[in-house]
Amino acid sequence: MPGDSERLARWITEASTPTAVLSLLLIAIGWQAPSGLLWGTVAALFCGVLPHVGIVWGVRSNRWTDRHVTVRRERVVPLLFSLASVAAGVAVLSAAPGVPANLLAVTRIVLTGAIVVFLVSLAWKISIHTSVASSVVVITAVTFGGLWLLSGVLVVVIAWSRVRLCQHTLGQTVGGAIVGTTLSVLLLPV
Repeated sequence: MPGDSERLARWITEASTPTAVLSLLLIAIGWQAPSGLLWGTVAALFCGVLPHVGIVWGVRSNRWTDRHVTVRRERVVPLLFSLASVAAGVAVLSAAPGVPANLLAVTRIVLTGAIVVFLVSLAWKISIHTSVASSVVVITAVTFGGLWLLSGVLVVVIAWSRVRLCQHTLGQTVGGAIVGTTLSVLLLPV
């Protein structure tokens, strides 16, 4: 029977599912501009909803073990599917008139992150949870104000949950956080 810390870790892991976190971020960013909510929803569809649906389908059809795709060798197909979905979203948003520039920039960061995570995952099991969470911290701080940097403590909490559940090592969670932070700092226009 799981103890309190394991239950808490499971709750944190589920609450910080990368596809959900990305979807919320994209909708929030879109919300700021006229007609941006529509484009934020489109971005969330391609960057969060469709990849999540693909993962759930894979789990239900026994193609991979769980929704967090914890077995590294099982990550290739869902990561490629997610990468294709995000790339399609970036293409749609790039071609559409009136898409807010900051929303397009964030979807490009998501695409670059997906490429990096895919390539790293071929050899090492990097934490996508901490990569996305750290990226979201940087993007929200730049977009909504520097006080959002305080939410960086959530990256530490998420890393703890992934290590506590034996889904990642400390190094894998730190690696994810470094990737997410670095890509966001380098690619987000200020």
